[in-house]
Amino acid sequence: MALYRIAQQLDRLNEKKAGRKNTAALDRAERELIEQAQREVNKLGKGIIAVRNPDPRGWPMVIVFPDDVPKGSGPEGVFEHGVAVPPRR
Repeated sequence: MALYRIAQQLDRLNEKKAGRKNTAALDRAERELIEQAQREVNKLGKGIIAVRNPDPRGWPMVIVFPDDVPKGSGPEGVFEHGVAVPPRR
C-alpha cells in the first residue's frame, strides 16, 4: 500500500511540474519520495530498486527486480521489464 501512495504523490508531482517551472522544492520532494520508495522495496529483498518514470503519460514508478533487465538494454529496459506501480486513487 505504501508504494501505491508514493506513486500517487509522484503522479501529483508530475502534474505540478507540467503546469509550472521546475523548482528546487519540487526536485527535493521528488528525491524524498524516491528515497521513501527505495526504503519500502528494500524490505522486499536485496537488489530491488524503485525507479522514477519521468514521463507523465506513464505510471509514475517502476519496481525492478535483480536480473530482470537484460544487460546492455539501456535505461529503456527498466521500463520494459520492471513492474509498474500505478497511483492509488
